[in-house]
Amino acid sequence: MKTVFDAIASSYLREDEHWGCDLDVVVRAIHPFLPRVAYVDLGCGPGFHVATIAHWFPEASVTGVDYSFAMLAEAEREVRCFGLQNVSLVQANISEFKPARMYHVLTCLNNTLGNVCACGETPAVREETARAMHALLVSGGKLVASVYNLEKFSQRYGENFRVLPQSDIKRGELFVEYMPHGVEPVQYYSHWFTESEFVRLLEQNGFKIELLEKRLARLVVVATAI
Repeated sequence: MKTVFDAIASSYLREDEHWGCDLDVVVRAIHPFLPRVAYVDLGCGPGFHVATIAHWFPEASVTGVDYSFAMLAEAEREVRCFGLQNVSLVQANISEFKPARMYHVLTCLNNTLGNVCACGETPAVREETARAMHALLVSGGKLVASVYNLEKFSQRYGENFRVLPQSDIKRGELFVEYMPHGVEPVQYYSHWFTESEFVRLLEQNGFKIELLEKRLARLVVVATAI
């Protein structure tokens, strides 16, 4: 079944005004484990982070995971463009990703954590995802996560985005319609977090917060698996 992420695979980096690379924080988390760091990006999208990290750190083992085949096709093009040999791309649901290895650094960026909870589901899905992320990390491994900050929400979501009336903005429960040029509009669910909610979610599922920054519309965290 086609998802919103299939529809926006080649355009969302340009059109989502809340997106940010946060590469400085990712690199900071990776450095203690170099040179042979094992790095995984959950919800890797079109491959910006996996390609960049693999290019900068050629001895690293880099894995990108996404549920959308269209996103992974974009990521594959990015990897081929750089001629990278140290990247694996995997099609999987985040909570069902069961690799044979564990990782030193895991990223879950640009509200991937807020988008895993499909329409009508409960916050238990985010709890399950947080536990799944913890299980992928070695003891002392680092999680770098960014989510959308409810404090920074604006009704002007973006040029080609419309917040739908059934949204419950006070609870951060947003239903959004994306209207890309030349493509049928698609609707999707997006949860925006309060700071306390985000911190609680991670701390209650095995992480110790080491860094929390507010960047534009994002909350960016580095947390250690304990």
